[in-house]
Amino acid sequence: MDMIGTISRDTGIKERQVRAAVSLLEDGATVWFIARYRKGKTGALDEVAIADIRDRMAAFKAFADRKAAILKSLTDRELLTPALERAVDGAATLNALEDIYEGYRPRRQTRATQAKERGLESLARFIRAQKRDPLNRETAKYIDPEKEVPDADAALSGARDIIAEAVSQDPDVRRAVRDLFRSRARISAKVKKGCEDQGAKFRDYFDWSEPVSKAPSHRILAMFRGQREKMLNVHVLPDEEAALKLMGRFALRHPSKTDPGVREQMVMAVKDSYKRLLSKSMEKEMMAELKDRADRLAIDVFAKNLEELLLSPPLGEKRVMAVDPGFRT
Repeated sequence: MDMIGTISRDTGIKERQVRAAVSLLEDGATVWFIARYRKGKTGALDEVAIADIRDRMAAFKAFADRKAAILKSLTDRELLTPALERAVDGAATLNALEDIYEGYRPRRQTRATQAKERGLESLARFIRAQKRDPLNRETAKYIDPEKEVPDADAALSGARDIIAEAVSQDPDVRRAVRDLFRSRARISAKVKKGCEDQGAKFRDYFDWSEPVSKAPSHRILAMFRGQREKMLNVHVLPDEEAALKLMGRFALRHPSKTDPGVREQMVMAVKDSYKRLLSKSMEKEMMAELKDRADRLAIDVFAKNLEELLLSPPLGEKRVMAVDPGFRT
């Protein structure tokens, strides 16, 4: 991706101006210096525009570095294929990039990896195929006490663990669930048991719930502060049934095409995938996103108030004469 062109498109600033600002920033010039003394080069960009270019430049470089690190990790572990390389190169956002990498990330021992070690991956593939073949007959092939699979229930439980992890790592599923969190999640807060007196300043949020899309930044920050001070339990989640229904569109075939036993196992695996894995990672991601957005809004309000204070007459109605030492001529 072309950094200059991307920043120009995103900001509406001409490429020539962006290129000049980037060159000066890379040479070590400060935002204030460029805005004050390099107007001829940048086309008179102000501090706000130059700071925006600086921040986007840093984000772009961090994104490029992350791509390079992911490609190196995949290459070192001999997992990189031409199709995977194209997908990584074509990722346009950090979330999209991390979703692609999710299924290839080095992991500690999980329930799914333990199930694979017990030889249950083939059973998981059979269930995910969701055909009309009887489940009981297939499951019996994997019962092996020596591999810690003493009965059919243990075999099916391990297979579900594998399916749950695979579904939670699917980029399409993650993208859809993330969109659901952003559009329909609710932020809720409840007081922790025994903290009613100590956390009195958070009394308004002892039993609070509202849509994330309508929650103002000051309430979001107050709830997160209560959580940080261990007075409140805060969650950001959409309706569970809506999330499961959405995931089912990606993971489940029509019941008429699937053995009832297989369908039951898939429904259980999808539910486990959401409750144990995906909802937790998405909630963490959403909370970080909300915190960042609320912080930015709070900083903007503070900056506007400060600007009004600094621009107010220093001595009220009295006249003041000042000399600006910044003129070059």
